[in-house]
Amino acid sequence: RVSSYCLPRNTRAKSVEDLTALREAGLRTMYVGCESGDDEVLQRIGKGETCESSVEALQKLHAAGLKTSVMILHGLGGKHLSEQHVAGSAKLIRAAPPNYLSTLVVSFPMGEERHASGFADAAGGKGFEQLSTEEVLFEQRALLEQLEGIGPPKGSRGVIFRSDHAS
Repeated sequence: RVSSYCLPRNTRAKSVEDLTALREAGLRTMYVGCESGDDEVLQRIGKGETCESSVEALQKLHAAGLKTSVMILHGLGGKHLSEQHVAGSAKLIRAAPPNYLSTLVVSFPMGEERHASGFADAAGGKGFEQLSTEEVLFEQRALLEQLEGIGPPKGSRGVIFRSDHAS
């Protein structure tokens, strides 16, 4: 089994034909680190992506016959952007349903201060506030509720949901 991680931008310079050739050479699944579907959250973390760029990437990967696994990070927007992070992420997943959807919990390998710096002016100057364990579970529940009834990706029986581990 051959798979690869990618960011949505990694598909921009590739045509569907290029990606199909990779599939024909043995590549089967692309793990796409979308993290969020909310443009404000993506901008604040310096992701360099938008909901639209993620949808385009997923659609291109599907057109090439590749399976996709999308990762969404619970807690990425903190307490103040939690609702819009969930809504944007649900919008992304509904627009381009992946074969697999994995939710993880945001962690801070480079330090929480670095992550929080992008939120300094958010929520009336309160900035980034990390979610509690209970709030992470509420965020996950809200995402699943907004994805209720989602259609399967082309050629698939449905979206397989996994909630794996802390990042």
